Amino acid sequence: MYKVNRKTVLNTRLLYIFYFYLTLCLPVVLLAQQDSTVTPVKDSVFVTYTDFKLSKDSLDSEVECFAKDTMWYEIAKKRIHLINQANIKYKTIDLKANYIVFDWNTNLLRATGRADSTGNMAGLPDFADGEQKFKSRELKYNFKNKKGIVYDITSKENDLFVLGSVA
Repeated sequence: MYKVNRKTVLNTRLLYIFYFYLTLCLPVVLLAQQDSTVTPVKDSVFVTYTDFKLSKDSLDSEVECFAKDTMWYEIAKKRIHLINQANIKYKTIDLKANYIVFDWNTNLLRATGRADSTGNMAGLPDFADGEQKFKSRELKYNFKNKKGIVYDITSKENDLFVLGSVA
């Protein structure tokens, strides 16, 4: 015949009571302690654009950056690296590429594709500025003077396809 140990039964009951307290009672107690009449205090770190002056060499609009895989800041050289399905938006400009480097010290941007597992280039730069759209192997662009250089460009104008080696 099997004997029941009183310590085991007692420990099991205590464990159930503790579990019950954690799952049901504790959340109710914590929610009841919140005071809804207190207004939250603004964080002192919050800064608006009117709180400071922009430098003369800064861009006149915000640059939005996105990358699916990695956004890597190189603080010493003042660069940001965007890797894998990278996207930069600035005013009417929308640039998509697999690898983008933006140097915020010189306002220069470089976009390229990257080799995939088969060795083929993937995510080549896709540039759009209003109605103007094109794809290329590599793109360099200066946000200050709005000029750039494009390598191996492919574009469509009306019903014509335009191909160029350096534009």
